[in-house]
Amino acid sequence: MKKAKVLLLAVYNSEMNEVIEEIGIASIAAYLRENGFEVMLMGANEARINYDKILSYKPDIVGLPTYTVSREAVYSVCSKLRSLLPQLHICLGGLFPTYYHRDILKDNSDIDSIARGEGETVLLSLAESISNGEDLSSVKGLTYRKKNKIIENEKQDIIWDLDQIPFPHKDIVIDNKLKHVLISTSRGCTSNCSFCVSKNYWGKWRGRSTGSIVREIKSVVESYNITSFDFVDSSFEDPDPDCKRMTDIAMEIINEGLVISYYAQIRADFWKKATPQMMELLKKSGLCGVFLGIETANEADRKIYNKTATINDNYKAIELFNKYNIVVSIGFINFNPYSSFESLYSNIKFLDRYNYARFFDKLESRYIIYNNQTKLYERLVRDNLIKLQDGCFCFEYKFVDERIEKLSNFLTNYFEKMRLDGKNYYGKLNNFNYMHLSLIQQFLRILTTLDHKRGYEVVKDHQLKVMNILSSLNKVNCDWFYSLLYLAEYDWNEGVALEVIDKSLNKSFMNNIFSDLNEAKHKLYEDLLLIEPKFINYL
Repeated sequence: MKKAKVLLLAVYNSEMNEVIEEIGIASIAAYLRENGFEVMLMGANEARINYDKILSYKPDIVGLPTYTVSREAVYSVCSKLRSLLPQLHICLGGLFPTYYHRDILKDNSDIDSIARGEGETVLLSLAESISNGEDLSSVKGLTYRKKNKIIENEKQDIIWDLDQIPFPHKDIVIDNKLKHVLISTSRGCTSNCSFCVSKNYWGKWRGRSTGSIVREIKSVVESYNITSFDFVDSSFEDPDPDCKRMTDIAMEIINEGLVISYYAQIRADFWKKATPQMMELLKKSGLCGVFLGIETANEADRKIYNKTATINDNYKAIELFNKYNIVVSIGFINFNPYSSFESLYSNIKFLDRYNYARFFDKLESRYIIYNNQTKLYERLVRDNLIKLQDGCFCFEYKFVDERIEKLSNFLTNYFEKMRLDGKNYYGKLNNFNYMHLSLIQQFLRILTTLDHKRGYEVVKDHQLKVMNILSSLNKVNCDWFYSLLYLAEYDWNEGVALEVIDKSLNKSFMNNIFSDLNEAKHKLYEDLLLIEPKFINYL
């Protein structure tokens, strides 16, 4: 038997802000290699894919993770691969293909199959069947095309023991010279947010052992000299009410002498469980930032989203992490079909208070329905608010209040036009708001560990300067948003709305923001070069 050669390819496009490690196929690559298959693992922007390298490799199977935002780029790559390698078996995987497996196969003749759910065992079984020249009917979790029919095989068995899966391989990290690695310590979620399909997709929550997690972190540090991590679990403190698993991981990181920085997703009601000792432990282990999926700042929307954390929990959680100088990013859905002016005023007051109105995406954000498997979608159907379906991938809906629908549509169209016109305020500001400030926080952790007081002072001063600059944008964004809210409530006029937002975000103001940010960044680099040139490598 000649074993099939496998290519696992992550395709990035212009709508994805950065190249990051694709942990799903990295795990599948490790799993296949452990089972004796030859695998080429690649991640590249659509325009930079090395097709000559792929042709030289001559794969029999290609697996591509596919997201709603990347689907057109993936389809284009599939078409190119089909023309170059007509006999290639092309398989897509991920959350989006899992829920639209039949539609994708029906609409895309270049694609042969869809791996539904967890990919390791599906891809292994697919590779074994193709290697043996067998029919694909025995591959659990696979939907595939056979002649003119689409065949949906039975569901695969859940992978209960995650420790049996080898650590994800780092080809993409190495090839793209990434400085940040993703760590998955668990699969699944213990919550039931009405807009999310995590529990449906992953099934019951399962976690890796503390020893396995910390061994993986240690191997990355020792093998690649990378000390920055992102724990991609649905919520890091799951599943224990007392957060024992989370504190065990933190303690083991410290016991192993690992000097790292990491980010994690945590629920807002965590503040009720957090003791000063627990916070000091997390901080000492390297926790630099958290993502809180608070989604709203008003009670009506909280109930719609079925969030267990209260609005007061949101405030308390942010204040807790701010107290320990841990960066807080938030998930936020400003608009939904049931939004009221009262709810939107509460949201903007919250965003203003914590300086989150500096993010354009928080102001324009609206609930997007990518699949029909959520409780919120079912509610929209019951309330007759679904308008139409764009192909098989995105559902449109009506708002209960048409005035708010006009405002939400206006903001969506405005910022989309901004991106298309090349006024890349969105991308540049996201770079500072997310990437640059995250790097700065990680660097402060390193300087603290090194006890380099002068370096810490310089970087901390830079952080404060950047936040002061962004605070001016926060104020301007709040001003125009309040104005548009008033306009929408009492006398909507799109021409006036456009005049208000254009005047606020005028070219001179935005250029000054970017000029000040870049000046602060260059000043930081100059100061660090004088102190210790090697520090530049951390940024």
